Amino acid sequence: MPVSLAGLTILVLEDDFLAALDLKRLIEERDGKVAGPVGRLDQAQQLAASVELDGALLDVKLNGLDSLPLADELIARNIPIILV
Repeated sequence: MPVSLAGLTILVLEDDFLAALDLKRLIEERDGKVAGPVGRLDQAQQLAASVELDGALLDVKLNGLDSLPLADELIARNIPIILV
């Protein structure tokens, strides 16, 4: 039985367009809301500052950068993350 994400907002940071669409679809199929998806760290940081999040899926490697600063920020705010 699939896990329900009803009422939860999940941030998706993924710079691969097709992977981002797949993650978005998976979340929405489980009745979750998606913040994004976005493909750049600065976009994700802006969303994280302006949207109440229940969790995040973060691509670690972003075109030569990494998402670890955002991961640290979200962990400090007690927001669960999954690094992909």
